[in-house]
Amino acid sequence: MVKIFCAVVGVAGRAFPVDVDACQSVGDLKDVIKGEKTNDLKDVDADKLQLFLAKVEKGTQGSRIMHNGIH
Repeated sequence: MVKIFCAVVGVAGRAFPVDVDACQSVGDLKDVIKGEKTNDLKDVDADKLQLFLAKVEKGTQGSRIMHNGIH
């Protein structure tokens, strides 16, 4: 299992974790995310979700969120 932390764009401070198997597809991940946030995503089909990679970079002044390698 892999734990992935997700956030909905425009909703600050509401990140949530989901667990998926490392061998599952992106489509499977979208289904899991949709299942976790059925109320927030009630008008969005799982296959319409857009996922973006963001990494946390730890530095001397705390953590910064990077989106596709850009601060």
